[in-house]
Amino acid sequence: SFKPEGDNVNTKCSPRELAIELCLRRSSCQVQVAAVISDKKGIFSWGWNNNGNGKGLCAEKHAILRSNRSRLKGSVLTVAGRRKKSGNWVEAKPCVKRHCWSLVIKYRFKKVEFTMKTGEWIEIYLS
Repeated sequence: SFKPEGDNVNTKCSPRELAIELCLRRSSCQVQVAAVISDKKGIFSWGWNNNGNGKGLCAEKHAILRSNRSRLKGSVLTVAGRRKKSGNWVEAKPCVKRHCWSLVIKYRFKKVEFTMKTGEWIEIYLS
């Protein structure tokens, strides 16, 4: 039920570029967030925040739900976010409250990178 319209996603660009593109054109929420999952072979999943079943669905969880779970261990999660109205960047670190960070740990991502309010990217390496 969460298939992207047309599914025309450029997986040949960088994960950061795709995360930015997806948050600009896919999310209809007031804070637009998109997540991209990649490994040595390239981008293999992506998702964006949405209203889902009325309770909302975080971009990170959406990307994980769409992914081939056997590729998640050792992969990189890239998350970008911005405010729809102003276009200002937001800190897009996976949340603890909605369990996105626990999914990062569960699936053993090796790195998480996300936008900050300045538009800069922060990288967190996990062991």
